[in-house]
Amino acid sequence: MCHSKELEKDLRDEWHSACGGSIINVESIIAELRDRGLIRESPPERYQARQRGRYGDIAWRTPEESERATASDFDSPKIELPRLPLRIIDVDDFDSSGFSSCVADQGTDALAWYNPYHYFGLKSWGIHIPEDSIYYVAKEVLGNFPSDPRTLQLRLRASFLLLFRHEFFHFLTEIGASVLELEMPSPARDVYNNYDVKVYSRPTQPTQPLEEALANARSYSSFKHSPIGRELAGINANVISQIEHFMDRQPPGYSDYKKYDRHFTLGRRELAACLCTGSSGARPLEPLEILLGPNSADVRINDVPLYIRRTVHPKKSSSAQIWY
Repeated sequence: MCHSKELEKDLRDEWHSACGGSIINVESIIAELRDRGLIRESPPERYQARQRGRYGDIAWRTPEESERATASDFDSPKIELPRLPLRIIDVDDFDSSGFSSCVADQGTDALAWYNPYHYFGLKSWGIHIPEDSIYYVAKEVLGNFPSDPRTLQLRLRASFLLLFRHEFFHFLTEIGASVLELEMPSPARDVYNNYDVKVYSRPTQPTQPLEEALANARSYSSFKHSPIGRELAGINANVISQIEHFMDRQPPGYSDYKKYDRHFTLGRRELAACLCTGSSGARPLEPLEILLGPNSADVRINDVPLYIRRTVHPKKSSSAQIWY
């Protein structure tokens, strides 16, 4: 068996060593929001569609409880990533046909997705990343590298992080909306759903949805300044250009990440204003950006469940590959 109880225990131990205990209790937030009638558990069609088709069974998910970790710990050279199970295949031989057209149509969220707890409750909320998406990014976005095992591990790790950081920003957006919902007196105001329906789903400018621009900006900037990004750039000086090519070909919003690469705080302030008012174009007053702080000491990488979806099936039977 590829995923025995012993392997699952090893993965859990690795996650404990990489992550720390959570400050916020998302389950308590969900319970309070449900009491206020703000948990719908009836996701819009775009969320349902992401779970059909090629997305397979759950290969592994993060433990229910773990130790402390900050949102930037994945970038720290002193902290190892948790071990994640991927099928043993040759990345260069991986069939990536069809992926690029999906990315051009749906952006980064064609490769991974975030299920909001406002729509899923405790059932399957969190970040979902299919195995084949990681291999696609490693081959098509982070290509033109030597084929040695060490460099391959770096490419796989970086591919995972590019997807994870994008989806983690969606989590931060929902947390920001929840803060507003919990602080408002009765009657309850449905901040997140109002924003999703009236702002995110109804772009009024060619650079929207703003949330997607900021999610890609966060992923792009984090890669450039992370130890793994610098190491890969030392091997292939064109790697940043390759990531830019990947993001530049995405739909509106997603492809406008560069606008906020150096103005990320302003972008967060603009998005927070959208959450507060339920409309686009609201005045971005200081310090609204604190609602969406990606490096907040109170929001941890393990506050959101992470699911690795089993979508790669090697021709020959083999055990799962463990990588960092």
